[in-house]
Amino acid sequence: MPPLTPRQRLVRLGIIAVSALLLSLSLLKSLNPSLPALPCGFKALTGLPCLFCGGTRSACAALRGDFASSLYLNALSIPLLAFILLLVFASALEIARGRPFANWQSLSKPFLKLWPALILLLLVLWAVHLIAALRTPKPELLNPDKTIAARLRAWLNQ
Repeated sequence: MPPLTPRQRLVRLGIIAVSALLLSLSLLKSLNPSLPALPCGFKALTGLPCLFCGGTRSACAALRGDFASSLYLNALSIPLLAFILLLVFASALEIARGRPFANWQSLSKPFLKLWPALILLLLVLWAVHLIAALRTPKPELLNPDKTIAARLRAWLNQ
């Protein structure tokens, strides 16, 4: 493999910097839960959790080692954290080596065919997340005062 170009080095440094910022904010929120979190527009409109609702709290719980709470809040954050850490580790190693491990563009081409399956999987995960929030008392993920959430909850609990 040829050496990293300055642009490739910059991209890898950007990945590390953004990931470090996100992980630092999650750790800071984990240490001080009273800090405000970003509001979810979908939840504000419907009262229902989006696919990522609870993700920040879930990531904070995972970073503290509380995996039961992390899974309860949003199971998607654990594989996402693992992916981010793997991406940071690979980027740092490539910068240290001065060359990429592989031709990432040619390796990513087969995964482009998997996008529809990934989107379907995410929709299934969201449905599970949504039903769990509606069937069990998860006040941190559900706003039952909103009409849509109240109607769906009543329908599911019949």
